[in-house]
Amino acid sequence: MMKDYYSSNRSVIELEELNLPVCPKWVKLRKNHSEKKSVLMLIICSSAVRALELIRSMTAFRGDSKVMKLFAKHIKVQEQVKLLDKRVVHLGVGTPGRVKELVKQGGLNLNPLKFLVFDWNWRDQKLRRMMDIPEGNVYMYYKLYGFYQNLYRYMLSRSNSQLVGKDIKAVDDCAPFKRSHNETPIAPCGAIANSMFNDTITLSYKLNSSMYIKVPMLKTGLTWWTDKFVKFQNPGSTNIIDEFAGTVKPPNWPMPIYYLDADDPGNNGFINEDFIVWMRTAAFATFKKLYRRLNRIHCFIEGLPAGNYSLTIAYSILSGNFSFWG
Repeated sequence: MMKDYYSSNRSVIELEELNLPVCPKWVKLRKNHSEKKSVLMLIICSSAVRALELIRSMTAFRGDSKVMKLFAKHIKVQEQVKLLDKRVVHLGVGTPGRVKELVKQGGLNLNPLKFLVFDWNWRDQKLRRMMDIPEGNVYMYYKLYGFYQNLYRYMLSRSNSQLVGKDIKAVDDCAPFKRSHNETPIAPCGAIANSMFNDTITLSYKLNSSMYIKVPMLKTGLTWWTDKFVKFQNPGSTNIIDEFAGTVKPPNWPMPIYYLDADDPGNNGFINEDFIVWMRTAAFATFKKLYRRLNRIHCFIEGLPAGNYSLTIAYSILSGNFSFWG
């Protein structure tokens, strides 16, 4: 973005140097600026909290300049585009992600920009500067304590031949969860599969004083590529229910394997990603596993906006006499 909109003959001024070279020119520049969807000065900082702090601290410098907060807190990108189109703004203070999105959607034109200021050295509570804060997706994990996936017999209690789709009835290595009471093979068999984590976690965002909305989450893209496409495969049939004919579900499961994600054939059966994540056993008794990824759409396009959230957990407790070994 810098290369596209900010040529080499412009001045880049750090915040500490702001008052001396800028203030003498500011009044004149402000009076001559009449272009909407643009700013004369753009201050880039690491967070919405820091942006508000900067705006408060610059009261004397701002004067009667029109200031706009360019960050994701409490305002959608589309609404901010409309505001920029309605009024003349002299000073913009915002975060990199929101500024980038405004430029991308045509809501902010950087060509009239005279001063670009980076709040470079300010550190947050974790002592990170702006360039230290990573950009990326938002992930949700679950964490279990005192759950010994590293027990030797537990780790061996699985059928790789079954999981790769080669032989759905190959259960000899799955003691004690090989067959049902009437000798029908279990699929997936073994102690690891039988103890699969199946709580349901829902995150909701308080959109306004009277409404919570469900935060959109993705249940794919959670696994290693080799797990999804090499180590786990469904048997070769066009009908997934037929694929598992002649088998029964694990004793502690509420449903058969072919109902884990009936709406998405690419995430059902042995290739279900919640199942694959669980089957990769943890080395220690306390561990966390990836549960969901944020679907960055609508008001979540830049991540989770600041605000109030509600976390709902549907706790699926196993029977009191549950044991890895029956």
